[in-house]
Amino acid sequence: MKLRFIFYILTLIIGSMLISCNQNIKTNPDNESKFTKLSGAYLSQKPPGMIPEIFAPGIVSIKGRIELNAIFSSDYHELYFSILNNDRYEIMVMKYENNLWLTPELCDFSVKHNNVDIFISQDNDRILFCSDRPKEKSNSPFDRLKIWMMMRNAVGWSEPIYLGSKINDGESQIYPSLSKQGNLYFSSERKDGFGGYDVYNSEFNNNTYSSPQNLGPAINSKENEGDAFISPDEKFLIVTCSEREDCIGGADLYISFKNDDNTWGELKNMGILVNSEDVEYCPALTPDGKYFMFSRRNSGNGDIYWVDAKVIEELRSKHLKQVK
Repeated sequence: MKLRFIFYILTLIIGSMLISCNQNIKTNPDNESKFTKLSGAYLSQKPPGMIPEIFAPGIVSIKGRIELNAIFSSDYHELYFSILNNDRYEIMVMKYENNLWLTPELCDFSVKHNNVDIFISQDNDRILFCSDRPKEKSNSPFDRLKIWMMMRNAVGWSEPIYLGSKINDGESQIYPSLSKQGNLYFSSERKDGFGGYDVYNSEFNNNTYSSPQNLGPAINSKENEGDAFISPDEKFLIVTCSEREDCIGGADLYISFKNDDNTWGELKNMGILVNSEDVEYCPALTPDGKYFMFSRRNSGNGDIYWVDAKVIEELRSKHLKQVK
């Protein structure tokens, strides 16, 4: 189990004022015509039910390619996702213009180094992502991933800003996510951790992030807890875990619900509603809260999946019964 998680972690880590996206990704020629017909919030895709389905096959999820980490902007004018391209992670974007979705493009800020784990704030004003790019252009790249931020301005996005040594204090930082209040959750390897990757949070006050706090033994263990997604209201947390006795596959998605006393409940495996014998990771919700999105990967392929978010409500009901 440990080797499988190490493989999963390694796949995530190896690897002007206007930031625009202008380098086209090569797509299957048979799918080019589909881009003239993609409209609405979800690229003209039929909404899923309670069984996970591949999201936008042939458009976002391409057979034989590894995609992960799909995030919509809250106005549904942008869809970001990551791909693994020749052992380097790249961030792609699709834009919604004139009531149509345009072909995916490689973002300019992602043309060098590893760039992955993108997240957009609920107010669409900030983007967070992970990269091993150098802190200064004259410096060497980082050996591991660090968290960066871009701010929206009148003409697009600012240049990437290093989020600072307080947030990036660990050996590596992965998968930042933000609550509606702007509080930051992410996973990191740190000296004060329980072992491996742990989940931390940092409160956002007066436009400043506080020192990250370990979420404690209800969430973290001597094993690895990665890809932490916080719900907008901070009522539940979804984390990728491996090496646990109840793991179904190489890595599974686990969920914790916040108790009435503001403590976190113990992480629970999300079960066969979501998990499989493969690796599940990169959890997220669509901005309207209707659909749960995640990534699934096996040895030869990786796709983005989505499922009705009622799966989370079913798990919440079970949690409430257990705590009563």
